[in-house]
Amino acid sequence: IIEDSKGRIWVGNYGSGLNLVYEENGETKFRNTNNSFKEYPLFSNNKVRHMFEDLKGRIWIATTNGLLITDPKSDNLDHLKFEIYRKIANDAASIGSNDVLFTYKDSRDDIWVSSAGGGLSRAIEKEKTIKFKTFTTRDGLPSDFILSMIEDNDENLWLTTENGISKFNLNTYNFRNFDNYDGLNKISFSESSSIKLPNNKLLFGCLKGYLVFNPEQVKN
Repeated sequence: IIEDSKGRIWVGNYGSGLNLVYEENGETKFRNTNNSFKEYPLFSNNKVRHMFEDLKGRIWIATTNGLLITDPKSDNLDHLKFEIYRKIANDAASIGSNDVLFTYKDSRDDIWVSSAGGGLSRAIEKEKTIKFKTFTTRDGLPSDFILSMIEDNDENLWLTTENGISKFNLNTYNFRNFDNYDGLNKISFSESSSIKLPNNKLLFGCLKGYLVFNPEQVKN
């Protein structure tokens, strides 16, 4: 669920795609593929995992079959256009994996996309399209299955994976990984569940509870 810059509420559903919540005559109603969004690829992209709005007002939609991007500035929401980005064989500039788990904008306004089995991808806009620079276990990740991420105050992205936590430095593009050898208990993290608290601690949701820590106190 996200609120966009116009105050509209968008809901991604794991089974029926994209929904827009609105009020009409005192009633709460939903706009979706049943009554609108005629261009939405429901058959292939009905399972939404995560969404966010970029600085241009576009909605990025992480689905189990690719990344969708739409620009809902138009009043004609019935015919919203959706760009689809999927993994292309032998194309290193395509997204890491079709099963997109999380999207995130860092403090530099760079957009990062994580996926199941595809690692971490930076989205780079070129000539009215988007290319991707992808980092995987070959570059130092502990796992190519990244469930969530959040940035600390020192320009590091903290990534939860299926094999512990990784700290990704946005200046050097180096990874530092943490697991049970560093005192991190064996934890199964939840999807799309991360936040930086007002005291600058980082909190990640887990299948059983949550993990919270101060990144400034974690030593390399």
